[in-house]
Amino acid sequence: MLADERRWISGTALGPCVTCASILAMRATRRIRRRVACCALLAILAIPSSAAAQCGADYHGRPAHSQTAGTPPPLAIGDSVLADAVPLLVKDGFEADGMVCRQMSQGLAMLRTRAASLPTLVVLALGTNGEVTDAQIGSALAMLGPDRVLALVTPHGSVAPSSPSVIRAAAVRNPGRIVLLDWDRLVAGHPDWLAPDGVHLGGSAGIAAFAQLIASALPFAASSQAGSSGEAGASGEAGSSSSEADRPGVEAEAAGAEVGAPSDPGTPITIQPPPGHRGTPTTRPRTDATRALLPAVGAYLLELRTAVAGAW
Repeated sequence: MLADERRWISGTALGPCVTCASILAMRATRRIRRRVACCALLAILAIPSSAAAQCGADYHGRPAHSQTAGTPPPLAIGDSVLADAVPLLVKDGFEADGMVCRQMSQGLAMLRTRAASLPTLVVLALGTNGEVTDAQIGSALAMLGPDRVLALVTPHGSVAPSSPSVIRAAAVRNPGRIVLLDWDRLVAGHPDWLAPDGVHLGGSAGIAAFAQLIASALPFAASSQAGSSGEAGASGEAGSSSSEADRPGVEAEAAGAEVGAPSDPGTPITIQPPPGHRGTPTTRPRTDATRALLPAVGAYLLELRTAVAGAW
């Protein structure tokens, strides 16, 4: 409305009506906006993050009895990728701990707290959420000492693309002390083992393959000396132990056999990356509460439109 038209209206009998209508419209608009904002806030609060997986969520399991008499069970420490495999690893005899968003520095801190009771075999499946460095691997070896074996799982889809190469190179430099479990190379040929994000395990096939790869290092848990079960190096072969025949491939590519995981990836994963995990956007699912609120928000928007139209 032009300025001269507003002045003309204000000087006529229409002035008070227009003014009242404007005030009513503004009040109605503010009231409806408040209601819509409240509904939107409730809807946001009603939407949970991905299935039970926030940074720091910890998934732990321990076998009832150690398979190696007089020593703790082998220990597997990982992040949210390992978390889904915890039940299978426990069945294989591992104490397994997978924590969402865990980085290598946190895994090393866990080893420090258990320095007096570390098992013969320690598996670190870390590097998805941050860089793995030579210094960190060196710290792990120092904590384990010469009579224990460190098995390192190469991460697939790490935020630090150099991490798998760093782990492979460390295995080459430390034969007999590091077992290479090259998940990164193995899963590259099996995208159906992964979730849509290309990082986490996507179903029963991926979970079983990941667990079997880790379990293929079990021959080292039976010995108090790293070299007595066979050499471990860049190839990651588990030596000549008879149990290797039952569990193909410490690293499938080098051992010449793939991990015998189920071909059907049908079982949905139980742990999803949380919102913002690894800096990737996620779509949060609508809950029943959210669906119930959406019609209310639509009704308030319709009321707003009607109020404004009626005021003018």
